[in-house]
Amino acid sequence: MGRRKIVAYRKRLLDLVILALALLLLFLACRRDSENLSASFREKEEVTYQLPLLLPLTGTLSSLGEDAAWAADYAVGEINASGGIHGVPVQIVKYDSKNSQQQAKKYAREIGEKYRFFIGPIDSVGTAAIAEHVKETGTPNIAAYSYASVRQQTRPYGITYMSDSTAGEKQAVKRWKELNPDIRKTVVLVTKNENSQMETAEDLKAYLPKLSMSVVSVVAVDLSEQNGLRAAAQALNAKADGYIVLARADEYGPVLAELRKRGITEGRRFTASFASYDRTLIRTYASELRDTYVWNKFDLNYQGKNWKELRRQYRSAHHGSDPDTSIVSDIYNAVFAWKQCVETLGLKPEPENLRKEKQAIARWLYQSPVLNGVQGAYQWKNGNKRSAVYYFQFGASGELNSR
Repeated sequence: MGRRKIVAYRKRLLDLVILALALLLLFLACRRDSENLSASFREKEEVTYQLPLLLPLTGTLSSLGEDAAWAADYAVGEINASGGIHGVPVQIVKYDSKNSQQQAKKYAREIGEKYRFFIGPIDSVGTAAIAEHVKETGTPNIAAYSYASVRQQTRPYGITYMSDSTAGEKQAVKRWKELNPDIRKTVVLVTKNENSQMETAEDLKAYLPKLSMSVVSVVAVDLSEQNGLRAAAQALNAKADGYIVLARADEYGPVLAELRKRGITEGRRFTASFASYDRTLIRTYASELRDTYVWNKFDLNYQGKNWKELRRQYRSAHHGSDPDTSIVSDIYNAVFAWKQCVETLGLKPEPENLRKEKQAIARWLYQSPVLNGVQGAYQWKNGNKRSAVYYFQFGASGELNSR
């Protein structure tokens, strides 16, 4: 092979090596870009608005916790089906308080360090237990702040998921008086050692004179004392015209039965709180409940389209059973209120300034605009939810008739 051919051969070989190296570098660059792009897509797909729930999913209040979780899941399903928030899906993060005050405190502290808002607890005891942490971390939450004293402790971060119980009692008693103008002297029945009910009883003492009524006695019901017979005797001895029942359903039933047996034959002389709206009570004491009144924070037979669909879906998921309490409608509304708040404030999925965004959410919810709920309009004023009160009278078979 001539010298000229050898030089040409080496040149071609060098060109091939350079070309191979260039192709290798191009391949590596493309692969890196592809991996970065895939990672970017994955990251984009994984971005969500996270909504923490602090609920008793196990323990003695698990049935309420499960209903609250179901309502939140259902609401988030509707939100995601309609495009999420700003095109980003919502993801629920559940914390099980196990109906333990210590567990609730632990999770409230954790949530406050990471998130800008949460829903729960749904019971007054659990809510009172976390109040200190809510205030310390400045984390707005929608929970069972149904009484003014607890809201005062956590303002402006404590927002109640259901309407103020004392305000509801006053509206119910006012309607009771309109339907029964001859009732003047009343006895208030409360659950023994239930401070929130005693607080409401004191408020009623001050309020009833405006209706030309009075509270002549407050009787604490304790079923360990002759299954409520002692409380019934105390109520009878007060010689009242009517009975305002704040006590829970399991105390109300036996005392009502004793009073009916001992001469209080007219059902219209009893008006009971939402705490006594209970299916077991209605089944067990249907005859004693006839013509008595009860108020509630929701109406099972509400005619709105969205409520009818929610109720249908609930029944489908619970073997034909209906919701027993307002927890389903209230938590459903709370999720949509949070959504509207996030959209209005233009918040991104991940907090950019946790403290400032917490404060913005608290301000918006604490003094909210009028919102459209699943059972009509409602609004928060100073963290207190203002919504409709539904008043009913029991029929002969335990059916409820609107009054």
